[in-house]
Amino acid sequence: MKRFVSVLRNVIAGGLPPAATSRKVDLAGELRTIALDSHKDPVFIMADGIIVEANPACVTMFGGGRRDQIIGQKITDRLGSQQPDGLELRASLDTFNKTFALDGVARRLWNFKRLDGSILTARSTLSPLAQAERRCTLAVLEDITLFHAAEQQIRIAEAERTRIVAALAGALSKVAAGNLTVRIDDVFPAEYEDLRRDFNAAVNQLHGTIGSLTQTAATVHANAGEIRAAMTALGHRAVQHVGGLETAAAILDDVFGHARSSAERLSDVHGAFVSTREETQKCAAAMTEAQAAMTEIDRSSRQIGAIVALINEIATQTRLLSLNASVEAARAGEAGSGFGVVANEVRNLAQKAAGAVEQIAALIAVSQRQVSTGSALVEHVDQSFRSVVDALAQMNSNVEAVEHTFSRQSERLSGVNDTVAEMRDATLRNAAMVEEANAACMLLTEQGDRLTGLTRQFRTASSDGYDTSTFAIPVILKKGGPV
Repeated sequence: MKRFVSVLRNVIAGGLPPAATSRKVDLAGELRTIALDSHKDPVFIMADGIIVEANPACVTMFGGGRRDQIIGQKITDRLGSQQPDGLELRASLDTFNKTFALDGVARRLWNFKRLDGSILTARSTLSPLAQAERRCTLAVLEDITLFHAAEQQIRIAEAERTRIVAALAGALSKVAAGNLTVRIDDVFPAEYEDLRRDFNAAVNQLHGTIGSLTQTAATVHANAGEIRAAMTALGHRAVQHVGGLETAAAILDDVFGHARSSAERLSDVHGAFVSTREETQKCAAAMTEAQAAMTEIDRSSRQIGAIVALINEIATQTRLLSLNASVEAARAGEAGSGFGVVANEVRNLAQKAAGAVEQIAALIAVSQRQVSTGSALVEHVDQSFRSVVDALAQMNSNVEAVEHTFSRQSERLSGVNDTVAEMRDATLRNAAMVEEANAACMLLTEQGDRLTGLTRQFRTASSDGYDTSTFAIPVILKKGGPV
């Protein structure tokens, strides 16, 4: 700007560069026009209060299309009656003329009138130009009408931002105090409306979350109470089960002892059965031998009977012979008397022998009958002994099976006893775990109470008497969606 003013001053004063002194045209006027036209800002030159030159940007700013619409007019005709300093035009000019120095540069705001009569505000930079015949002033303008409009928009925007910040600050203060029912109902400007919607959506989300937390805390508290009651009942039952298992373990120990004792007794019985079977087998063998002996006795008795029959026959014949001898002795008379005596004696002996033979025969018959009876009895006893041996063998097998069964039952009872002991230990551990779970439930109840206490610090729809059971947690919508 300073360089432009300096060049323009030289042009107006007639000071040209040495290379241009030989030209026969008005180079000063051309350079002045070129210098003005090449400047992008509105520029005009006034002399004695008359606009003598203006560039196209200045003509355009005043709403004209040609230079002659501006050049030749008084500057006062292009100034508004009311100036930005609050003074009327004449008073404002007087104040300016008192402070404007010839060699100085002045900057201030002026209200200019366009050709259509509308007012525009421009910041002007005024520089005095020294010229021999008259006083000239160079004015470079900067239209700040739009700037003022922008400032007004900025002030309006600042006011809107202040209102928005105040609304948000008040709402956030209420939210910070725990009031989750607060909403911003006043519509914000379009560029801030998403902020209001997001705030309302966030508070809705927080409201739903706190409501859900409240319900969850109540549910946790109730469930913890139920779990605690169930755990307490389970603990009591576990203690009862421990007592029952201890009783069952004692009973099983007793049963196991009896089973083991029975197994030992069965082992003794099995040994006794083995010994009895062996003795019975020996008795059966002896009875077999006795039966054989009785058979021999019967055979011998039969032989003796035959001999006795022979003796009886001999005695009979002897008696007949003695009878014949007696008859013959009687016939012989005196000579045969001695022979008759002998014959009588022989007959008597024969009779005695016959009587003895009869007795022996009777005894032998009785003996044979007894031997037959004894033989039958011995045979029956032998059969009985054989049956007893077979029964003892079967009983021995049964006793062995029972002994094996008792052994297996003893082993199983031992396993059952161990299992019951393990169940008792497991039940004791479960009882301890129930106590730990009960303690955890108590801690969970306390945490639920604390959570309930924390959620009660917030004011929600439920605290205002609304039913929160149907309160759905809203979804934060994207920008531009409804709240």
